[in-house]
Amino acid sequence: MLGELQNLQRLSLSKRENGDKRMKRRTLVKICYFISLALLLCFVGKTVIDSVRYPSLFTSAPFYVYIILNALYFVLPAGMFFLVGWLVNRKSKK
Repeated sequence: MLGELQNLQRLSLSKRENGDKRMKRRTLVKICYFISLALLLCFVGKTVIDSVRYPSLFTSAPFYVYIILNALYFVLPAGMFFLVGWLVNRKSKK
């Protein structure tokens, strides 16, 4: 009887620990997705600001260079955060 009670307590503790891990993973996934979305919004905002401020008469670089640089600064890290969130989410469902 005492052994069965101890087994039930261990099972209860392991379920609680698994629940805590799942909550931490869900929070990490949400944070990764939020950062990814924020970086994409920054990309759009910075590109719009650059298009307004772009002095075509005084610069030798075409506007698409600014877009490529903004993509390197914002879209690439956004994709990385999204990928990490997707992988953690996929792993937590298994």
